[in-house]
Amino acid sequence: MKPLALTLSALFLSACACMAAPEGEWPEEALSVSLSKPQWVLVVPAWRNADGSLNPWPKDSAWAKEWVVPRSTPDGLRTVAIVGDSEDVRTVGSETFETMDAASLGWLAGKYKAPAIAVAIEDEGGLASVAGWIQGEGAAWRTADGGSAREASLAAIDEIFSGRSEGEGTGFDVAITGQREAAGRMEYRIEISQDIMADVLRGVPGLDVVGFADDGGRSVVVSPRDGQDIEAVLRQAGITVRANP
Repeated sequence: MKPLALTLSALFLSACACMAAPEGEWPEEALSVSLSKPQWVLVVPAWRNADGSLNPWPKDSAWAKEWVVPRSTPDGLRTVAIVGDSEDVRTVGSETFETMDAASLGWLAGKYKAPAIAVAIEDEGGLASVAGWIQGEGAAWRTADGGSAREASLAAIDEIFSGRSEGEGTGFDVAITGQREAAGRMEYRIEISQDIMADVLRGVPGLDVVGFADDGGRSVVVSPRDGQDIEAVLRQAGITVRANP
C-alpha cells in the first residue's frame, strides 16, 4: 500500500477525508493488471465512509441491497454477492480489502469455494471502484465509470477478469525452489534464469531481496512484505513462475 503524504498535517487530512476516492490507497500500478476469467466471482459490497474508513459489511445500506439479487456482468460472468456472516466479520476486516491481503482473501475464497473475489466500493458521492483477486495471480482494480454505480461496477469486473493475453509479461521467468521462516517472515529461494533477474527482483514492489543462496549465484533469496503471496507478487510484476526444475 502506498504511504500517505507526510507533508500534509493531520488536521488537513481529516478535513479532506470526504474527498477520498472509493479505492482509497490501492496502488496505481495495479490499474494495468488483468486477471484470468473465472467461472464466477464472489462480490463483497463495501462502503467508503466520509471519514475515509471502509465498511466491508454494510448490511443495511442501499449499496448492499443493490447486490442482493445476483446478476451477470455485461460479458456474462456470473456474480454472487455476500454481506458476510458473523464469522466473516470476525475473520476478515476492512484492512483485508484496503490491502487485498492474500491470506485473508484465500480464507474467504476457501469458505465459499469461490474461484475469484471482487470488492465493490461505493462512496457518499455515488462513485465506485472495484478490486479483483485470484489466488496465485494477485489483485487488480478499476474505477467504475458510466451509468449507475452497480452497472459500472459490473462492467469493471469484466475489465479486471478479462483474461491474460498470450505472452503477457516481462519475458523473465523464475522457479520457487525452497522456503523457510526467518524472524517472523517467509523467505523463498528463487532460481533465476538470467543474471539480470537479481536486479529485476530488487525492483519488484512488495518484495525484499535478502541475499543469494549458496549455489554459485543461481538462486536469490527473497521475502514478500506484509505476508503477501509470493507467486501473486511475482506474477503481478509480470514475472512468470515456472515449474520447479
